[in-house]
Amino acid sequence: IWDAKNRCYDKIRILSGHSDRVSALAHSPDGCVLASVSLDKTVIIWDAKNRSYDKIRTLTGHSNSVLALAYSPDGCVLASGSEDNTVIIWDAKNRCYDKIRILSGHSDRVSALAHSPDGCVLASVSLDKTVI
Repeated sequence: IWDAKNRCYDKIRILSGHSDRVSALAHSPDGCVLASVSLDKTVIIWDAKNRSYDKIRTLTGHSNSVLALAYSPDGCVLASGSEDNTVIIWDAKNRCYDKIRILSGHSDRVSALAHSPDGCVLASVSLDKTVI
């Protein structure tokens, strides 16, 4: 974790917790949580409030490497995309991170996710050459 305040970029902390390569990161819109995903099939939720970056929870549910993630603009939903061709929707409201739903429809790995600015649309990109 690098300190970007005043553009000094000093190292604050190194986070350890995944057992394989980390593939993506996303801060919650309020900046209080950092989520990371990995080839170890997990999502780790880190406490970014007060810059402690302690591990809050490890989310499991994907059957293959997790490659992408995106918070909704209101911070109530976290979506993760995987090499298992699915997107998992997690309930990020109040930091509970319960699994809400698994989305399927791609025939190859999900490589990127994006929420619309109003939070009404989630787009997923896949190596199957489609956007859903």
